Amino acid sequence: RHRVPNSGPSWGRENFFARSCEQQRNAAAAAEEREEHNFGGTHSSGSAFLVADCKADAKRDADKGVCDYAQALVVHIAIRFENRPQDILSTMERAGGLPSTGSQHSTVKAIMRLCHPDKCKHPEAKRAMQVLSPLLNRQ
Repeated sequence: RHRVPNSGPSWGRENFFARSCEQQRNAAAAAEEREEHNFGGTHSSGSAFLVADCKADAKRDADKGVCDYAQALVVHIAIRFENRPQDILSTMERAGGLPSTGSQHSTVKAIMRLCHPDKCKHPEAKRAMQVLSPLLNRQ
């Protein structure tokens, strides 16, 4: 429960909650703007943070025996960048340890082989395949 300070008529209960809500909206807008700024570019610190987060999740999955590390890393990156498919391949390249060939088509096929549900037992492998499959058609 919030305690409203009693410092005069301009600081009433309604004013306190209106300011509190406005501050929350401003903080949410600022956070969204930071996320767009940090995660929009291919070399931003935000993307580096996401790659590190995906690597940590993949290591946990590999340690639990869900699947091997490379498979889990592909799954986590594909799902994390689901709304920004144009960043998936560059992010996987920065993550390292994943297949990279001359053409985008063959690189995507090699990555998809890693997370194919018949070969990868990760619970999100099917979803990762669905995210990656449109990349086969892009040039």
